[in-house]
Amino acid sequence: MDYLKHLNTVLSAGGDSKFPGLKSILMSGKTQAGAPHDEAIAFLLSTYQRRMISLAGSEDQPLGLVELVENLSSISNSERATVLPLKDDSLSGECVIVNNELVGCAFVKRGVLYLNRGLWIDGKRIE
Repeated sequence: MDYLKHLNTVLSAGGDSKFPGLKSILMSGKTQAGAPHDEAIAFLLSTYQRRMISLAGSEDQPLGLVELVENLSSISNSERATVLPLKDDSLSGECVIVNNELVGCAFVKRGVLYLNRGLWIDGKRIE
């Protein structure tokens, strides 16, 4: 199945105005879709809320994360969603679809991961 084409169809069915800029990401020609998977809304909401907390104050805030959490909060926790991983040269993220309707997408800028080994508190390494 062509997952990008399916996401484009779902987006065209009513999400164009809700998610400005998503169409350009999907149509860039460089976007790749991973294998979609189903998840419980409660799990997704918990995951994205933790991500929001862990990235608070970061320079590179994820695009669409706050809106995605707000939209997921309004859906019953008993529902299930399809999560479609996406990436291109500069962004990596996921789009969430519930009942064939796009709920939202969250993207982060791709870059280099820096790892500081050890225990760090307030920017200082604790020996």
